[in-house]
Order: sequence, then C-alpha cells, then structure tokens
Amino acid sequence: MNRLLTVLLLGVVLSAVPACESKGTYVEPPSNTEMVSNAKQMVIEFVATSEKNPRSVGVNAAGLAESVEAVDDPALDPLKETARTLATQASSGASKSEITATLKKLKEQANAL
Repeated sequence: MNRLLTVLLLGVVLSAVPACESKGTYVEPPSNTEMVSNAKQMVIEFVATSEKNPRSVGVNAAGLAESVEAVDDPALDPLKETARTLATQASSGASKSEITATLKKLKEQANAL
C-alpha cells in the first residue's frame, strides 16, 4: 500500500513540475545609454513640473535624487550631486532663489548629457 501511494504521489509531482516551468520571453535589461537617457528625461520633466508648481520641489526632490543615484554612470555624477543639493535645500527650507538657481543648474546639466 505504501509503495502504491509513493508511486501515485511521485506521478502527481512529476506531472506538476512541467506546469511550473516559465514560458515567458526574456527581456533585455536597459542599456547604460537608455538609463542615462531616461534619467535625463526624468530630470527635465521634474524641473518643468517644479517651475510650474514650486511647492512640488519639497515633496519630490528626495525621490529625484534617489532615482538619479540608482543609475550607475560616471556621466551622471555632477547631476547626482546637484540633485542631492536640491533635496537638502528642499528639506532645510532654503530660499526660493537658492532652489530656483539649483533647478536651473540641474536643467543645464541634464541638457548637456
């Protein structure tokens, strides 16, 4: 009786294993160039939104800095530093003129990529 149950259980397990196999297609991860391009676009959109709604800077600056930091490319190092500066300014209550100057610098750096 135990052998019969073992054989049946083994049969069920073996028939279930092929059903678990993934049949999805492989998607290439984005290239470094694509990631830099996406970061550039994200910064440009952030600056445009911030110019229209200055209050959004305080809420979104830290997220921008984290997103830019996630891209591992030396070309983004100046942009990362400026994004960190902006996040610090936004959290510390810097003046509107300081934040505007940093946003301008951020935009210039993004456009230079």
